[in-house]
Amino acid sequence: MILERNPFATYLLTPRDAMLMGHLSAILRSQYPEDKKIQKQCDWVDKWVATSYELEVFERMVTELDSKFGEPVPEFTFLPEGAVESAREAAKSNRLDSSDK
Repeated sequence: MILERNPFATYLLTPRDAMLMGHLSAILRSQYPEDKKIQKQCDWVDKWVATSYELEVFERMVTELDSKFGEPVPEFTFLPEGAVESAREAAKSNRLDSSDK
Protein backbone atom coordinates (compact mmCIF):
# COMPACT_ATOMS: atom_id res chain seq x y z
CA MET A 1 0.00 0.00 0.00
CA ILE A 2 2.75 2.48 0.91
CA LEU A 3 4.64 1.77 -2.30
CA GLU A 4 1.51 2.37 -4.38
CA ARG A 5 1.15 5.84 -2.87
CA ASN A 6 4.76 6.82 -3.39
CA PRO A 7 4.83 8.95 -6.55
CA PHE A 8 8.48 8.02 -7.20
CA ALA A 9 7.48 4.36 -7.27
CA THR A 10 4.57 4.95 -9.64
CA TYR A 11 4.82 7.93 -12.02
CA LEU A 12 7.61 10.35 -10.98
CA LEU A 13 11.25 9.72 -11.84
CA THR A 14 14.05 10.08 -9.34
CA PRO A 15 17.03 11.93 -10.81
CA ARG A 16 18.89 8.61 -11.09
CA ASP A 17 15.97 7.01 -12.93
CA ALA A 18 15.67 10.01 -15.24
CA MET A 19 19.37 9.75 -16.11
CA LEU A 20 19.06 6.05 -16.88
CA MET A 21 15.85 6.44 -18.89
CA GLY A 22 17.25 9.41 -20.82
CA HIS A 23 20.44 7.61 -21.78
CA LEU A 24 18.58 4.42 -22.69
CA SER A 25 16.18 6.36 -24.88
CA ALA A 26 19.08 8.07 -26.65
CA ILE A 27 20.81 4.72 -27.23
CA LEU A 28 17.64 3.07 -28.56
CA ARG A 29 16.92 6.06 -30.78
CA SER A 30 20.38 5.92 -32.34
CA GLN A 31 20.40 2.12 -32.76
CA TYR A 32 17.01 1.97 -34.48
CA PRO A 33 16.64 5.22 -36.44
CA GLU A 34 14.27 3.67 -39.01
CA ASP A 35 11.98 1.88 -36.55
CA LYS A 36 8.94 4.15 -36.18
CA LYS A 37 7.59 2.20 -33.19
CA ILE A 38 10.83 2.57 -31.23
CA GLN A 39 11.13 6.23 -32.21
CA LYS A 40 7.57 6.85 -30.99
CA GLN A 41 8.33 5.11 -27.68
CA CYS A 42 11.52 7.16 -27.31
CA ASP A 43 9.52 10.35 -27.94
CA TRP A 44 7.18 9.38 -25.10
CA VAL A 45 10.03 8.48 -22.72
CA ASP A 46 11.78 11.75 -23.58
CA LYS A 47 8.64 13.69 -22.62
CA TRP A 48 8.47 11.83 -19.31
CA VAL A 49 12.17 12.39 -18.59
CA ALA A 50 11.82 16.07 -19.50
CA THR A 51 9.47 16.60 -16.54
CA SER A 52 12.08 15.47 -14.01
CA TYR A 53 14.22 18.60 -13.99
CA GLU A 54 11.30 20.61 -12.59
CA LEU A 55 11.29 18.56 -9.37
CA GLU A 56 12.94 19.81 -6.20
CA VAL A 57 14.79 16.50 -5.87
CA PHE A 58 16.46 17.14 -9.26
CA GLU A 59 17.51 20.61 -8.08
CA ARG A 60 19.13 19.02 -5.02
CA MET A 61 20.90 16.42 -7.16
CA VAL A 62 22.40 19.12 -9.38
CA THR A 63 23.63 21.32 -6.53
CA GLU A 64 24.94 18.37 -4.47
CA LEU A 65 26.86 16.93 -7.42
CA ASP A 66 28.14 20.38 -8.42
CA SER A 67 29.62 20.61 -4.93
CA LYS A 68 30.78 17.00 -4.63
CA PHE A 69 32.60 16.91 -7.98
CA GLY A 70 33.86 20.50 -7.89
CA GLU A 71 32.51 21.15 -11.37
CA PRO A 72 29.03 21.80 -12.69
CA VAL A 73 26.72 19.00 -13.75
CA PRO A 74 26.62 19.23 -17.55
CA GLU A 75 23.55 19.87 -19.64
CA PHE A 76 22.24 16.52 -20.85
CA THR A 77 21.11 16.01 -24.43
CA PHE A 78 17.98 14.12 -23.33
CA LEU A 79 16.69 17.05 -21.25
CA PRO A 80 15.30 20.33 -22.59
CA GLU A 81 17.95 22.91 -23.44
CA GLY A 82 19.07 24.68 -20.27
CA ALA A 83 17.26 22.29 -17.92
CA VAL A 84 20.23 21.66 -15.63
CA GLU A 85 21.04 25.36 -15.33
CA SER A 86 17.36 26.05 -14.70
CA ALA A 87 17.36 23.51 -11.85
CA ARG A 88 20.54 25.08 -10.45
CA GLU A 89 19.00 28.56 -10.53
CA ALA A 90 15.75 27.32 -8.97
CA ALA A 91 17.75 25.75 -6.13
CA LYS A 92 19.56 29.07 -5.54
CA SER A 93 16.26 30.92 -5.59
CA ASN A 94 14.71 28.46 -3.14
CA ARG A 95 17.66 28.88 -0.77
CA LEU A 96 17.31 32.67 -0.94
CA ASP A 97 13.57 32.43 -0.30
CA SER A 98 14.20 30.17 2.70
CA SER A 99 16.72 32.57 4.21
CA ASP A 100 14.22 35.44 4.01
CA LYS A 101 11.83 33.65 6.37
